[in-house]
Amino acid sequence: MSPYHLALEAVDRVGLHFDEAQEQAGHCQSMFKKHGSCIREHRKDLPEIRDWVWTPPKSKGNAS
Repeated sequence: MSPYHLALEAVDRVGLHFDEAQEQAGHCQSMFKKHGSCIREHRKDLPEIRDWVWTPPKSKGNAS
């Protein structure tokens, strides 16, 4: 499962307005294709996937 699969699932669950959901889903579909091409050509994930690092969200009480 890629981050784009997760994003599509999130879009489906958060109840975005139809136009917003369509836009986000279209972006994810486009990235599926781009990612697949990158893997076939270079045998590696896209840099934005390969180099991604989790950054915990800032707590609301500790906003700086």
